[in-house]
Amino acid sequence: MAEPFSTRYARVVLFGDSITQFGYSLSEQGWCAALASRFQRRADIIHRGFSGYNTRWAKALLPSLVNADNVPEFIVIFFGANDAATDDHQHVPLSEYRDNLTAMCQYLFGLGMPGSSVLLVTPPPVHDEDWEAMSGIHGNRTFAKAQQYASAVMEVGASLGVGVVNVFREIAKKKDFRECLMDGLHLGDHGNEILAEMVIAVLEERLTGWNPVFPDWTDIDSKSYPQQLRANL
Repeated sequence: MAEPFSTRYARVVLFGDSITQFGYSLSEQGWCAALASRFQRRADIIHRGFSGYNTRWAKALLPSLVNADNVPEFIVIFFGANDAATDDHQHVPLSEYRDNLTAMCQYLFGLGMPGSSVLLVTPPPVHDEDWEAMSGIHGNRTFAKAQQYASAVMEVGASLGVGVVNVFREIAKKKDFRECLMDGLHLGDHGNEILAEMVIAVLEERLTGWNPVFPDWTDIDSKSYPQQLRANL
């Protein structure tokens, strides 16, 4: 009989705002859906997107999602689009934004998660005119502000030894980056594809050793399959 196969799935938490909540959008080729497809039979992609949230609220929420009884193998933290808004209800000052990201990472370290198990994602660029046309509000979300908050993510990652996906840079360098956004703020299909590829590249490296769970159907023994499939349950 074949050797027992591992039944252990790596757990990957995707924790973010609306860009994460919308990450399973079929019409926009959502980045979370792309990860779930790529890592099927290897990892559980746990979707925790909260539209409108900033790091102030995320920091308060995190212990309810990840705690000593529920420590994942990997977590992606993707906030900043709302922190960078000028709206009083959602806006978080840049210094506090850095502190909140740092606090969330340090909380995870306290649960025994190493820096290699945490990935920060910068907010993407904003196309000012498209967002204003969609929202009807002038100047509350801007390219310049998003860039400042993206730089802050890079600083926090460097100071803590945590990986960072700089999706701001990758999208902003496109000749017409507005095509990567569906409304000037949220990712469209091209933007989702860019982010998914960047996160997948990190996960492929970090999840090395997590083998496909259960045998391929071609390896199943037609006579001893009950024992074979239950061997590691």
